[in-house]
Amino acid sequence: MYDGTRVVDSDGHLLEPADVFDGRVDPRHLERAPRIVRTPDGRQAMSFLGNPPSSGQFGSGDAVTPGGLREPKLRDWDDAQPGGFDPHARIADMDGEGIDAAVLFPTLGLFSPLIPEPEAAIAVCRALNDNAAEYCRPYPERLYPVAILPLKDVNASVAELQRCAGLGFKAACLRPNPDPFTGITVDDPSLEPLWSAAEEAALPVTFHEGVNPLLPFAGLDRCHSMFDWHVVSHPFEQMLAMLNLVSSGVMERHPNLRFGFMESNCGWLPYWLQRMDSNWRNLAWQVPEVKRPPSEYFARQCAITCEADEAAVPAVAALAGGDAIMWSSDYPHYDAEFPGVVKELFERDDLTDGLRAAVAAANADRFFGLT
Repeated sequence: MYDGTRVVDSDGHLLEPADVFDGRVDPRHLERAPRIVRTPDGRQAMSFLGNPPSSGQFGSGDAVTPGGLREPKLRDWDDAQPGGFDPHARIADMDGEGIDAAVLFPTLGLFSPLIPEPEAAIAVCRALNDNAAEYCRPYPERLYPVAILPLKDVNASVAELQRCAGLGFKAACLRPNPDPFTGITVDDPSLEPLWSAAEEAALPVTFHEGVNPLLPFAGLDRCHSMFDWHVVSHPFEQMLAMLNLVSSGVMERHPNLRFGFMESNCGWLPYWLQRMDSNWRNLAWQVPEVKRPPSEYFARQCAITCEADEAAVPAVAALAGGDAIMWSSDYPHYDAEFPGVVKELFERDDLTDGLRAAVAAANADRFFGLT
């Protein structure tokens, strides 16, 4: 609680240990998996697609420590924010902030689409989900895991979603990007069994971007640095995922399936809903499965996250509804504001008490089914 108000972090992250795959995954599946390995000089760095790792301008641990990229210190992965690895340390950090509960997304798991082979992707995702369940197990009323799915095999994704739902996971997570090998996007008809399974399990499907130029994202050809990638990829890919889910009729066919659009800020939402609505009024004949204005689908079954300092929150609430905005910290990644982020949210003078309570917890509680 913070000043008597419940607080839920709708999008935090856990950090997988560098040895997370040891004893969990057949070594033959790990050659091109996203993982932490040692560089020739002994540093820990990320490796993707089997490429040699490099520390570059910052350490792997800098990227997963709050504020770690403002003045990089070449931290190793193991030296990142302790609460990312240790649930007890995380609870201590949450208590210090006044956070009652946190919905936790993977970190390495966000790059699982970079695994070319379906069998390897299945093994890696299952191992990461097992690790997430173990991390959250000591605090079942406060830490809630989100499942990453091996989308290259839809039947395996359905099976993993059902397994994780049975383990108490509160959502499933997909990348909004096109698959780098198959080109499959979220509106592909092959994913229909997954939407049906998620709807039947009452498990929200969330979309979460991650910075990596090896995964295609809109505007990549005009981005030249991590600054560019991070500015562009998160909102652009979420906007496209939302559009694709609406225009292909996924939301029409699955009215009880909830969709979350994570870590992309929320200021773009009113514009995007209004633009989709205006085009639907003139071109509805081109999208016959869309039976109502796109904004109505969002209002019926979607949610979006915001950060504590986003000036646009009151305007978004006024234009798109205040019951779909959920506060998130991104802890312990580099752009997380920690400590002091909850205080920042509660010291704002432009939020009504009702909107603050909704954004701080009530919307996330309802969307994820936490209470």
